Amino acid sequence: MNKGSVKMNKFVIIIMGMLIINLLSINKLLAQTYTLNTFEAPPYVENNKGLAIDIIKELFKKTHIKYQIKVMPQKRSITTAQKKLQTAVFPIQRSQEREVQFKWVGPILVTQTGLFSLAEDNLHIEVFKDAFAYEILVARGSAQEDYLKGFGLNVSTANYDYQNIKKLKAKRARLWTADTIIASYYANKTNIDIKKHITLITTLRALAFHVDTPDKVIVELNNALTQMYKDGSIRKILDKYSKKFNIEDAIKAAPVAAAAPVAAAAPAAAGEGKKEEKKDEAAAGKSEEAAMEGLSSLFG
Repeated sequence: MNKGSVKMNKFVIIIMGMLIINLLSINKLLAQTYTLNTFEAPPYVENNKGLAIDIIKELFKKTHIKYQIKVMPQKRSITTAQKKLQTAVFPIQRSQEREVQFKWVGPILVTQTGLFSLAEDNLHIEVFKDAFAYEILVARGSAQEDYLKGFGLNVSTANYDYQNIKKLKAKRARLWTADTIIASYYANKTNIDIKKHITLITTLRALAFHVDTPDKVIVELNNALTQMYKDGSIRKILDKYSKKFNIEDAIKAAPVAAAAPVAAAAPAAAGEGKKEEKKDEAAAGKSEEAAMEGLSSLFG
């Protein structure tokens, strides 16, 4: 055997060794069990079932990554994922404030946050600034709470939005801010008529991992999630829930979710808002259109 052949064989052995080590490393990472914290937020999570639960289960089924789901209060779900290795939280809203606090897999869903009052209330909100004089009901630990407090607004928090819509009905406050899907769910469940004045934020709901989670795990999950948008898995899950409550916003935004997996929430400015009768004036309308141009073909 000549020297050239020996060198080539050594090179092949080194490359094969590196590939084996890399494969073993990936398998070790995927063999770890991740704790996924979540919180009661119907219809996304309700008694260990719901829209977000279904998406997460399908995602981890495709990647074969081991996981367990734990339900706890929203604020504790988030802080635990910030502090504890091999832990994540879902379906939290991705925001600029939270961006550097986690490693992100998503979006699981693109949702909108609206500003609501009782349908019978003659309150007139044209733009966000019109709401500044009022106390606003909001879920504790939510991105909406951070957003409103950022403007120095008077907020009243509750652990669950079910409590907030009850407080709205009891006229303990005239305004309530919530995810439009959650608001629709609770309005139907409690038979309370509400009306939406404006859209405050278009938000990406995501799975947020501890910052020291290996990048290989994040990439593996994000790739699988993108494939779920492409092959119709996400749309199938959304359609399952579309007859139970108003999920139109999420269905319309599904191609946007696939097109903008790393985009952050797009808040409305203080003087902006979306009137109910002007559907095309969402706070993140322009960014959504840009995303749609690139990958709207994912759904054919």
